[in-house]
Amino acid sequence: FVCAAAARSLAALGPAARPALKPLADALPDRNFDHDFRPHRAAEAAEAILTLAPQSEFAGAAVKLLTSDRMLNDERVDSEGTRTAAAKALARCGPAAATAL
Repeated sequence: FVCAAAARSLAALGPAARPALKPLADALPDRNFDHDFRPHRAAEAAEAILTLAPQSEFAGAAVKLLTSDRMLNDERVDSEGTRTAAAKALARCGPAAATAL
């Protein structure tokens, strides 16, 4: 939960947090899929990327994550809650998430 809170805090900082885009992008993939599967952490990082720099080189990966099977259909997590979190994250990102449509 610390990673998710850090991502939310960075997004709230606005443009001053843009140097954190690369570390946020590094939080998108699984580190160890069997033991470190935290889709909400990655969703928060994706949302922060889309909030801070919707036109950045990392934005496409963020949208791709939020619409991926990992977020929407993984049997190891509460898929309904994860789908809802992904949809809300995309909604909060506004036009930056248009490619998800």
